[in-house]
Amino acid sequence: MEQVRHLKRDRKQRTRAQLRILATTDLHAHLMPYDYFVDKPVSHFGLAMTASLVRQMRRESRNCLLFDNGDFLQGTPLSDLIIETRSNDPDCLHPSIAAMNSLGYDAACVGNHEFNYGLDILDCVAQSARFPLLSANVLRKVGATPLEDETLLPPSVILDRTIATTEGRWLPLRVGVIGLTPPQVIDWDRQRLANTLQTRDMIEAARAHVPELRRRGADIVVALCHSGIGAECHKPGMENAIVPLAAIPGIDAIIGGHTHLVFPGPAIPASGPVDPVRGTIHGTPVVIAGSLGSHLGVIDLTLERTDCVWSPRKDTSTAAWPIARRKQDNSFEPLVPTDPDIIASVNEAHEVTLAHIRRPIGETEVPLHSYFSRVMPDQTLAVIADSQRSVMQDLLAGSAFEHLPLVIAVAPFRAGGLTGVDNYVDIAPGPLTLRNAAELYPYPNTICAVEVSGAALLEWLLQTTDCFRQVATGQADALLLNEDLPSYTFDTFDGIDYRIDVAAPVGSAQRIRDPKINGQPLAPNARIIVAASSYRAGGGGDFGMLGQANVIRETRTAARDILINHIRRSGPINPAPRDGWRLAAVAKSSGLFLSNPRARRCTATNSTHVIDRVGAGPEGFDWFRLKL
Repeated sequence: MEQVRHLKRDRKQRTRAQLRILATTDLHAHLMPYDYFVDKPVSHFGLAMTASLVRQMRRESRNCLLFDNGDFLQGTPLSDLIIETRSNDPDCLHPSIAAMNSLGYDAACVGNHEFNYGLDILDCVAQSARFPLLSANVLRKVGATPLEDETLLPPSVILDRTIATTEGRWLPLRVGVIGLTPPQVIDWDRQRLANTLQTRDMIEAARAHVPELRRRGADIVVALCHSGIGAECHKPGMENAIVPLAAIPGIDAIIGGHTHLVFPGPAIPASGPVDPVRGTIHGTPVVIAGSLGSHLGVIDLTLERTDCVWSPRKDTSTAAWPIARRKQDNSFEPLVPTDPDIIASVNEAHEVTLAHIRRPIGETEVPLHSYFSRVMPDQTLAVIADSQRSVMQDLLAGSAFEHLPLVIAVAPFRAGGLTGVDNYVDIAPGPLTLRNAAELYPYPNTICAVEVSGAALLEWLLQTTDCFRQVATGQADALLLNEDLPSYTFDTFDGIDYRIDVAAPVGSAQRIRDPKINGQPLAPNARIIVAASSYRAGGGGDFGMLGQANVIRETRTAARDILINHIRRSGPINPAPRDGWRLAAVAKSSGLFLSNPRARRCTATNSTHVIDRVGAGPEGFDWFRLKL
């Protein structure tokens, strides 16, 4: 009888608890505090440092959950080497999973880069993880409704936990977790997935699975959405869908990512539903923890329990905690130490990777840098284009496409912008190693030959000019670049002569001047072969006109290996910057852009433009002036 009275009193009593949700995203296999692309230690990224912050946050709160939002598997030579040399070893534990197991993650979503190595690798990773990998919208088979889909991985999970209340009691809490992945993944990794998968719109999947989690008894629901903050209104197939996701009833917290930005924070502007100060969207707490372990996302939920039902209160706290701060001299001061357990779990693979990336492959007679890649042709893109042209010509030889014009589309991957002041190529004359090849081409893309019409190619050209702001005639020191767009969206085209007119309005057809192939004007009905990365050929980077492109050939060799083979065969390389594209002259005008301070020793000219340094800029960048 006393137990019955106690149960009734329990049901009526109102109690509270604090739940701390910790989140990483877009680690990209940056586990050690080490930059393999420049072969030196760092103090501002790496899970080994983020882990110390995780442990600190756990000490401060009795109720913690730790999630990852995807893109943890691919991104460094360490990961690529393990996949290349040990993927057939059933006992081999990928270092990313070893580190995450050591840290005790509760669940993770898969991002688009988890698919870069194919489904066999992903399956092995999922089996070796001591936490569930989730995705509600990557499917083996589409059903009549999202709940009838045959998903590749579990769409969601309910975590049964016991949490401490503010009064010191321990009570059960059921946390529903759903994973959401950009649906474009099946296009971006088309060759490796070989049409074995399908996808659903993320919002469509969430609208079905969130109520199902509630029906199954979830007290709260956390959405792991490998997606950024994009348009407010939902459109089917959105890549960055967090804003409409936050409006779905029943979601109590969202972990975002994919764009490598930080939220809450000044990188995301305020709008009607978006509050970048409080860290909420449509009133729902949202956190995006940068990338590479640079930040730890923290959402502190206050939960209230009445009649045996938990519900979150509005007094939540959301923050992205950095692991380091930039000093006035542009160096970084670490705010946390490295975690010895993560170091121990990764160190063997780290040492093997260092030996690997230091292997010589050739030499360069000229410096290769990307400090000005977004404003004028440069040699880093020239050597990549040369390597791909040679392979593609061999691939097309003897086919019906052999005599069509061949154009090579290449973009600067490491050229500052959203990725930060340290993310540039800078290779001195002298020996080239495998590290330098990864520096020049960091992604495991293959190369596709795409047949396009002249009209479609012109549309492609026009979209790349969105990277430039409009600069009016007579306007001095106008902001030249749209820093909201990643540098990898700026395709340059080797094999076409054209001018980009930044005096014309953004999006107007007048932005491309005098496009010519082999000295002849680009005809709308011309048949042209463009060699592009598998990511771009699948529409990646919001190039929707390519999502259904006619891919006629695709290399089996990855683009980086194509580059390595080219350097080995060529002897000392001395690639000349192409003058195929150029910014058109704008009378009495100049544009300002940001680059690494080291670019001051590389101030450059070509036949049309002059670059000089102006002064210090934000976030460690310098301002440079391009005289138009």
